[in-house]
Amino acid sequence: MKPAATPVARFTFNNKSETDAIGGRHAKLHDVMFREDRFGNPDHAVYLYGNENSYISLGTDSIFKPKTGSFSLWIRVASKVASGCGYQANPVILAKNTTADDFYEAYGVNFSIKDNYMVVNCSQDSLRQVVIPGKRPVNLDTWYHLVVAFDYSSIWLYIDGELQGRQMKNFETVYVPSDSVLLGVTANKKNNRFFMGYIDDLEFYDKVLDADEVRAIYHAPDPNKVRTLLKKAIPACGVLLLLLAVYLIMRFRIKRQRKQLELKNKLLETELRVNRALMNPHFVYNSLYSIQSLILNHEIEQANTYLVKFSRLLRKTLESNLSDTISLEAEVELLSQFIEIENLKFSGTIHSKITTEGIVSPATTYIPVLMIQPFVENAIWHGLKNKLDEKWVHVTFKAIDEKLLECTVEDNGLGRRPKQNAPEMEGNKSLATGFIEARLALINSMHGLNCYLKITDKPGYGGTVVTIVIPILEKKAA
Repeated sequence: MKPAATPVARFTFNNKSETDAIGGRHAKLHDVMFREDRFGNPDHAVYLYGNENSYISLGTDSIFKPKTGSFSLWIRVASKVASGCGYQANPVILAKNTTADDFYEAYGVNFSIKDNYMVVNCSQDSLRQVVIPGKRPVNLDTWYHLVVAFDYSSIWLYIDGELQGRQMKNFETVYVPSDSVLLGVTANKKNNRFFMGYIDDLEFYDKVLDADEVRAIYHAPDPNKVRTLLKKAIPACGVLLLLLAVYLIMRFRIKRQRKQLELKNKLLETELRVNRALMNPHFVYNSLYSIQSLILNHEIEQANTYLVKFSRLLRKTLESNLSDTISLEAEVELLSQFIEIENLKFSGTIHSKITTEGIVSPATTYIPVLMIQPFVENAIWHGLKNKLDEKWVHVTFKAIDEKLLECTVEDNGLGRRPKQNAPEMEGNKSLATGFIEARLALINSMHGLNCYLKITDKPGYGGTVVTIVIPILEKKAA
């Protein structure tokens, strides 16, 4: 596209300016208001109210009265104005060739209030006049770009870069030297009309603009685009900076909370290991107590058998303590060996059963170590020890879901009676139960689970049911 031609005068009206940006000439703006232009820039266009007091006077400078030239402007018709007298048109711009009341337009652009057409007029006298209407009506409250070009031979009208018509003229354009070029009024007694709407970016050229130059002016970008973008970008950048600050603060807080949580988990893990370390001596103490009882009762052979099995069990227990988890298969094996060792002391009178329900692969199902054995131990030492008739203990592992497993330790012992009836190991029993409850609380904190311990006494001191819900963990989980 051909670049735009250079104007000899330009009124942009930007920021309420009344000055020609090229020649420094001053227009006189009477009773007008500045509004947004077509790009949305505030105070960059002039609004005329549609009465005889609201108009723009450019003055009498010959730069606005060429014999050969062009002018370009943007208009937006706000409303038809029916007040006034004379012909049915609202004047946009007018330069006069006579002080008479008729055929006075050296050039003029009018908005026809009959049919909404834009019309350009050019005359020398009553015998020589040229009129070019637009090809189609214009819409109210819509910006349009108009260009009028003329020389001795012809006159052209363009709207929005499209040629509306060309008429042969064949006369020289003449002007009243003392008369101002006006926008918005006719200043004519017989034809006294007014324009209501917006005027912007009025430019004059000392040549006839061709079609390419007209289109270049029509497609010219907003000269204030960068400034407008910056103006809009400043609050946007402020919002982005605020969001970035909020993000960084939240990230810092989350990072700090994560470190605090990691530290808390390490503390919980340390406390968990301490609890486990305290439970191991408790288990060893009870086992050695059993061996001691056999020796004191001169049951040397049985004590020897007990010691061999205990050493194997102790080794497996210590091996299991190298990890925080143990497979369910290994746990069942350890419990079986423990019950077998304890049963030696009771001459095999304790019947036991360990079962699993809903667990596909006990070998790959991992649980926390040393969680069940203390309750099996309690069942034997505090429930079955002083019972004279049939003795039994059942251990059941049942899957609840993918994360939790329920273990039930049930016996038919004497139940939890007052301390004076079974005082021997009450302190150790309470210690073991407290350790288990502490471990469950720590596991819940670390893994966000709902593990718990519930001890139920059967009616009539008919035994005890211990229900403990424990997590299913990864092999190396803490």
